[in-house]
Amino acid sequence: MPRSIEDLEELFKKVDQKGGLIVTDFLSPEDYHYFQELSYKYSNLFVLLFGGYDLAERRRGFISDSKELLEYIDFDKYFSAFEISFPQKQTPKGFKEELIKIGIDEGKLGDIWEIGENRIQFISAKEIEVRLIDIFNSSNIAYFSLTLDSLSPPKRAKMLKTTEASLRLDAITSFALNIPRSRVQQIIKNGAVTVNNKKVDYPHYEIKEGDIVFVRSYGYFKVISITETKRGRYLIEIERH
Repeated sequence: MPRSIEDLEELFKKVDQKGGLIVTDFLSPEDYHYFQELSYKYSNLFVLLFGGYDLAERRRGFISDSKELLEYIDFDKYFSAFEISFPQKQTPKGFKEELIKIGIDEGKLGDIWEIGENRIQFISAKEIEVRLIDIFNSSNIAYFSLTLDSLSPPKRAKMLKTTEASLRLDAITSFALNIPRSRVQQIIKNGAVTVNNKKVDYPHYEIKEGDIVFVRSYGYFKVISITETKRGRYLIEIERH
């Protein structure tokens, strides 16, 4: 796992020099700020951040010199998912600490969340799947292997609604993240905003349903729905994180 921006940059340099595809360990939100900055520096490369489900907090970075490699990537090759049942109360934090204590690298662990009484779901890097199953079997832990599509992701978002005269990126971002519009415009022009993992540096960019907007140092949001009103305005539903 990259331990610093320098380590992460070495992965970008490797792809830049040799091509192919490199996948990082799971990155925290702080780490993928660095990842985004490096993607701007190595603008000839194509990148993607994904953690097993939309809006995952911990994500793996995918770096390639080929746009096609990322467009047709099979995420099942890089992620495993599990559901664990415990005989007594266990928290996601406590479960993660136990795994780290027995030698599992934190960088190989994605999001972990509760789905019910004494039940947890979590995502890991595919390369440790066999080791995790061995740990569960030797410890008599009840588990199920899941597909990414069968996960029940946590609800972390705050739902917001606004009516706007346009679909401009600066206007919607200002509302969603509670940042003055003039400040948002400057942030966008400085290259600190991505839409669906692609840098957008002009404030008048028009958003669409399903867009995920990431603003470095402020957070991100997803556009859930856009409905045009009878008066020609737009009713927009947003999921803010």
